[in-house]
Amino acid sequence: MTMRGKQLWTEMLTCFLSHQNTIEAFCNKLVELDAITENDIDKFKPELRQWGIEAIRKYCAHLRERIEKDFMDNWRMKEFPKPFKDRLEKLLEEDTDESKEKYTELLDEKSQYSFAEAIEPFLSQIGVEKKLLNLAIVSPDYDQI
Repeated sequence: MTMRGKQLWTEMLTCFLSHQNTIEAFCNKLVELDAITENDIDKFKPELRQWGIEAIRKYCAHLRERIEKDFMDNWRMKEFPKPFKDRLEKLLEEDTDESKEKYTELLDEKSQYSFAEAIEPFLSQIGVEKKLLNLAIVSPDYDQI
């Protein structure tokens, strides 16, 4: 496994510290192991939660980046409607600043839908609301994809 893969795995596991029940269980286990005292628990809880939230933000940012790169590199192989692909081809052929900007904008929009489909089940599984993370996640509009 690569170093980045290990880092992502750590971030994914750390994400669960954003959930209050996980923090409680973790702190209780630390007390049971005499790693911390009961009095120290309240100091750790906010830090653990923030650490978990930050891990989610990092994981989401990386996932979003990877999806954007995949869409930019492999859009011809995606299951987009033919008129959409034709439009992208035309924008590439025009080779102007405006056409490049529009090309990027169209693919960014499509990648945002894919990101939402990927991240929403993950956030639901770990029990975190999108608004807590200040993530701009657009719900997929399946008619537009």
